[in-house]
Amino acid sequence: MEKVSKLDSGYYSVIELYSILYELSLDKDMRVLSSSTFSEEEEMSESRRIQKVINYLQHNFHKDIHLIDIAKYVNMHEKAFGRFMKLRTGKNFIEYLNDLRLGFASRLLIDTTKTVSEIAYECGFKNMSNFNRIFRKRKGCTPTDFRDNYQKMRILI
Repeated sequence: MEKVSKLDSGYYSVIELYSILYELSLDKDMRVLSSSTFSEEEEMSESRRIQKVINYLQHNFHKDIHLIDIAKYVNMHEKAFGRFMKLRTGKNFIEYLNDLRLGFASRLLIDTTKTVSEIAYECGFKNMSNFNRIFRKRKGCTPTDFRDNYQKMRILI
């Protein structure tokens, strides 16, 4: 009796697998397990997920929000959610949240007479130096300068 080497047994296993797959392909009682729209359905699911995140952030940006909490909210691992957010919005989580907060802060600077510190805390920033640094980086001026420039522009118009 001849011994079969491990390499030969692997070869025969592959042949058996192909044989089984061939027989299954000929089966008249076959059922399709995924439709041609499977990837589209997945994209729709991803769209619903990002929309859920955006809606949550728009309603809660003023609160203390952490990446891990939002990841849990949409049933994702923290790192996977971080990549997902960057892919879907073009911004990482913190950039997106800060832009949302800054947009609201800009509106309050224009429409109210609240102090800059009141606005910063109302928009979810924990300290003034962080708020001023982020505002200056994104808007090119301090919050006070932003308000003053807008008031001057309003007078000219």
